[in-house]
Amino acid sequence: EEVLGKPSAVGVFPLDRTPEGVNDLAGNVAEWTLDVVGDRRVIHPGSCEQPSMAAWAKALHIRSPAARVPDLGFRLVRDL
Repeated sequence: EEVLGKPSAVGVFPLDRTPEGVNDLAGNVAEWTLDVVGDRRVIHPGSCEQPSMAAWAKALHIRSPAARVPDLGFRLVRDL
């Protein structure tokens, strides 16, 4: 577990890869999800600015959709 305190480029940690070759599933930014609770959105925490346990698969936070913080974003994916 590395603590950089800032987002890192994809693939910087080659040992942190799934058997399918997916890199960096936790640790850069917290991510918006499609889940809604009332008028708020669920995010999966685990950004570089949060403790490592925040990246635990069942961890979540609820925020206003208007939230704008530097460690909150979304994941871009593509088929290989």
